[in-house]
Amino acid sequence: MVKRILIACCDEYVREIMVSALENKLPRDRVLICHGEADLIKASIDTEKMVIIFDKYFLGYLISYQILRIKAVDENIRMYFVETGNCSKYFGLRLHSIGINGLISNIETKTYLNECLYRVLNEIDTYPKIVEDSLRDLENLTERKSISEVTEAEMHIGIMLGQGFSHKEIVDKMDMSTNAVNTHIHRLKRKIGYKKPDDYVLLNKQIFKGARRR
Repeated sequence: MVKRILIACCDEYVREIMVSALENKLPRDRVLICHGEADLIKASIDTEKMVIIFDKYFLGYLISYQILRIKAVDENIRMYFVETGNCSKYFGLRLHSIGINGLISNIETKTYLNECLYRVLNEIDTYPKIVEDSLRDLENLTERKSISEVTEAEMHIGIMLGQGFSHKEIVDKMDMSTNAVNTHIHRLKRKIGYKKPDDYVLLNKQIFKGARRR
């Protein structure tokens, strides 16, 4: 049974939902808020059973790199991601491919969220059905490039989209064809679980915040 949960969510709305949902499941001092990298490292060396719950922005674009750093300290630490709205299938497949224990979508639905948190607290992997069904046919997935790590070109394009650059400006700055930029954007949206333009803005805030710390 999980003893402590670290909530690593930079989206305030998502964080409030998770804190509220966990209020009656763990003592208040067992639900911790992550403020940065130091808290993540501390969690990974904690002797008590700890789970980390991320939103899709906290680790920036390069999720697998950050996960490897955490698992290098404790390879058994359990990690889950949460999101509002319907499941982002390719984002879920990407998470599964790097060893994340689950993705919880539709966290606004209290009954469903409580069911998923029961699984989290009992150390059970949990993914939406659409992801689990796709895993069974993963070898035949034609868009495998949509679940790999974000490429350098994709990240640069995401940063520019978050900064308000137009499509034409991105084509010019990246020195790519329109079709090439469109392909990168298409794959990037799948990889980050894109739902709204602010997704790029929030991801940018995280990576630039990390750059300022360093």
